[in-house]
Amino acid sequence: MIGERPISDAALADQRERLTRRIERHRLAYGFAIDQDGPLGPDPTHVGKHQRGTYEEQRLALAQDITRYRESLELPPLDQALKLSHDDARAAGRSL
Repeated sequence: MIGERPISDAALADQRERLTRRIERHRLAYGFAIDQDGPLGPDPTHVGKHQRGTYEEQRLALAQDITRYRESLELPPLDQALKLSHDDARAAGRSL
């Protein structure tokens, strides 16, 4: 999802490490399975109402950060992250 760890760029390697930890904390916090729900988890409607707002915010922030990180490495967009980023932009009334 975020590619291999950059060897020659310490700043990108640190960014990747922080992003990896955030993705894993998100997965553990909501108990979803990557093979069933994808790397960013299921649609927010599949999460309990009391957690839905926070879950959706975290999920969208991760999607945007993953998209930016992949762009910095000149990797092709990740469909799920790109779709969530565009959906978030549309909801906010702007375009990417």
